[in-house]
Amino acid sequence: MSSSSGAVPVRLAAPDGTTIAVNVVGSGDPIVLVHGTTANKEAWILVEPMLARAHTVWSYDRRGRGASDDTAEYSLEREVDDLLAVIDAAAGEGPVHLVGHSFGACCALEAAARRQELLTSLVVYEPPFHAERAAEAEARAIEALRGGETERALLIFYREIAAISDDEISLLQSVPAVWEACIAAAGTLEREAAALRALGWQPDRYRHIATPTLLLSGQLTASTVFTNSDDIHDAIPGAASQILEDQRHLATATGPETFATAVLDFIDAQQPTTPPNAP
Repeated sequence: MSSSSGAVPVRLAAPDGTTIAVNVVGSGDPIVLVHGTTANKEAWILVEPMLARAHTVWSYDRRGRGASDDTAEYSLEREVDDLLAVIDAAAGEGPVHLVGHSFGACCALEAAARRQELLTSLVVYEPPFHAERAAEAEARAIEALRGGETERALLIFYREIAAISDDEISLLQSVPAVWEACIAAAGTLEREAAALRALGWQPDRYRHIATPTLLLSGQLTASTVFTNSDDIHDAIPGAASQILEDQRHLATATGPETFATAVLDFIDAQQPTTPPNAP
């Protein structure tokens, strides 16, 4: 798959000097998209055009994958620094809406906790803050990864941690470029798993967030590693939650219109309305 037609490639410098590759497409108030584990910005390829009809969409390769650079030393804090650099750049186009999927949703919540004044709205899809609940499967995936069995590690992660169905895996495998990109990014699994273990689920970290927030979840998602509606309401009492019918963790690929509609409806609800008799 290739990026949306008309997208403008942009290269930004993160605070530590790492170069982050960004695609910018569309016009209007900006939406920044943050992809999940074993993915790159192409994960948004089906959602992006629908969002770009009314917004400037900024999608980027998180460090260590796609066209972005990497450093030997990794931390979630650096990931969030990268995201904030993209948000700062996008803010020149207007109020920023932030959308994160899976691990990218964890990054998005951390960014909101640090700089919520930059955001007009926040949408997160199934952040895996409870990864410790799949510790045994995670250990086997990492062991396979260290043993050079990259594809096996990826399949353990998809099936036993993210609860991605075999049909969804077959969908990914049916497009060689997509599956190759997943395998190429699999090496980041271990460091992201370690970052989540170190962070854990700490609702107090997010309780001060006043930005309008929506948690999206798939109706058919069976894994317990993902943050649920009770979690998000505990962390951000004013947050909304919505279930996407017939979707699992890969809703951006299996139900892009459903996903995009939920995002746009929430964003539209945050826009100020003009009184009927206003001059």
